Amino acid sequence: MATTKKTMTRKKMSGTSGKKSGATARSRKMMTAGKSQSSKMMKSGSALEMLRSDFDTQAVLHDFLNTQKLTTGNYNTFAGECMHSDLRNDVLHILDEEHAIQNTIFEEMKERGFYPIKAANKTMIGQAKKKFECQ
Repeated sequence: MATTKKTMTRKKMSGTSGKKSGATARSRKMMTAGKSQSSKMMKSGSALEMLRSDFDTQAVLHDFLNTQKLTTGNYNTFAGECMHSDLRNDVLHILDEEHAIQNTIFEEMKERGFYPIKAANKTMIGQAKKKFECQ
């Protein structure tokens, strides 16, 4: 009889007696609704819509690109100042991968019109050549 009383007391304290409290039922209902809405969005292929609702896509891609620029700059500096050749080769390999990631982000931004590129005419190309020619 003492065991039954303890079990009943535990159930009352944990809220697991036969009845569900109104707050618990509401919480479960809200969680279920949130999960079903998320799963509907994921199933419909609109995960990007979730991203858009929280962040501006252009700002996120711009942040990604700037992060990659800083990352490649740091790896480049380290590779240039590294004394151990095996370590330097590993860092150069990582640097190559980071450049590929940066290019992927750049291409995505360009495709979406977030990074407009002007076509260079012959005059502009000639000016750039002169600027970087050895004298």
